[in-house]
Amino acid sequence: MSISLLPLTILSQTSGIAEPANPASNRCVVSGYAESSFEDLRPFPNVACNYDVAEFHKRLLSLFRWPKQGLGIETVERAFSLPHLKTAFDHPRSASFTAFVSGAPGEKSWRASISYHESFFPTDAWRRPRFRGAERPVLINPSIRGERRVNIVLHPAKDNSSDSADCLDIAAVRGTAIHQGWSESKFRIPNMPLHGGPITLPPVQFYRGRWSIDVQLDRTDKCVTEIGYRSEADKGAN
Repeated sequence: MSISLLPLTILSQTSGIAEPANPASNRCVVSGYAESSFEDLRPFPNVACNYDVAEFHKRLLSLFRWPKQGLGIETVERAFSLPHLKTAFDHPRSASFTAFVSGAPGEKSWRASISYHESFFPTDAWRRPRFRGAERPVLINPSIRGERRVNIVLHPAKDNSSDSADCLDIAAVRGTAIHQGWSESKFRIPNMPLHGGPITLPPVQFYRGRWSIDVQLDRTDKCVTEIGYRSEADKGAN
């Protein structure tokens, strides 16, 4: 059976967010779980962090400085001070982690969905296994990496008093990317809907070697709504 990346829309979040962690620790804690509509998936954690939206944006921009080699779930956890996450499901050729994360309540709060995936395609379970262990799988051969993706979806914070308080401006993203040696794709062809509706622009894309980062913007074409970080699989990763 093939396993594809899980869309965030299949999940239903549970209500109730616990108080954030001790401000002095600058950490995040699990405050509850979001049940999935699929019985074979583990519940996804709701994670409460104690830092504000400005600090969250700094951590988002740090992904342009992430290592070219060795990217794993540990990289994502360190970048956002997340607790150790568990895989959504057990599979010998895929590892998928997702958390719903929020900042300290108040005017400078924030909400996001953060996911990390590593897969070896095709993902048919009968093929050579690439991971061992459940919940926190490890690579059988760490020298060969599959396709890796980090997806971060930014959601408007319900308690923000300002419409612009949680806006990560594309200018800040572009400046950081160029400073860190990434190149920006110059081609953005508008998406023309077949049956009417608004014309939308594709993501702003940055690339460096085998790595690429897609940045989706809102209707103003200014504020970031989603970031996708991707690396191609190594040769022989099948």
